[in-house]
Amino acid sequence: MTAKKISTLVAAALIASAHFSVQAQTVGAGAGAATSGAQGAISKNMVLGAVAGLAVIAALNSGSSGAVAAPSATNQSSTTAATSATAAATQATAALTAATSFAALLAGSSIDTGSLNAAITASTAANQAAQVAASDLTVATRTIASVTSNGKVICAASVCTNAEILGLSLKAATTAKDAAEAALNLTAAMQAISTFVASNTNLASPAVIAQLATLTETARVASLASQTAANQTIQAYQAVAVATGTTGTTITAATGTTGTTGTTGTL
Repeated sequence: MTAKKISTLVAAALIASAHFSVQAQTVGAGAGAATSGAQGAISKNMVLGAVAGLAVIAALNSGSSGAVAAPSATNQSSTTAATSATAAATQATAALTAATSFAALLAGSSIDTGSLNAAITASTAANQAAQVAASDLTVATRTIASVTSNGKVICAASVCTNAEILGLSLKAATTAKDAAEAALNLTAAMQAISTFVASNTNLASPAVIAQLATLTETARVASLASQTAANQTIQAYQAVAVATGTTGTTITAATGTTGTTGTTGTL
């Protein structure tokens, strides 16, 4: 172990010890219920002290000293990004589920569902990527993060660096956007078929036509919700870039036949 690493380990221990010592004095000053409350405070701050020490160690071992993410604007923004990305993927999945049921109703009919099937395939792939990216970012935003997520290493140490969180936020934002746009395209394909069938009543029974319309509306609402969540993820990613003092990558907001919420700028 190098002298630099040894000195850093000592510093980490001192950081933790400082938290323990200060809180021990707090307990000594109280009694009864007050002492009990202070002991709870010691447990909490002992953990915080250990976290601080681990952060220093992780910074050295990862070669990113000074770039370790902390519960700050960086973490808050990345947590928002993770939440929004998860919502985008969830809503896109709801649209996909409706589309799958829609296709099943038309199975065996003479109606051309080629465009719908292609949209379902694209949406399935986009959703899977978005779910993985959202899950990875969720893991990374924890103060003490797992080294692995979805069976792969996502951070070099036990605490993700700002650079790692920024990269994971960018991936979550872009995949959420892709999932939302795939859901919007899926809805457009469903709408086209539903309208065609409704205008040619000899192609399906009134009950089936009604079901197609209901599923199309379900997919429409879900895809719009996915679009909104994806755009929130993009905004949160840009906030992460600001918090880390980095120039963020420009990402065009999720668009579709229902319109667009605009384009984010480069920070």
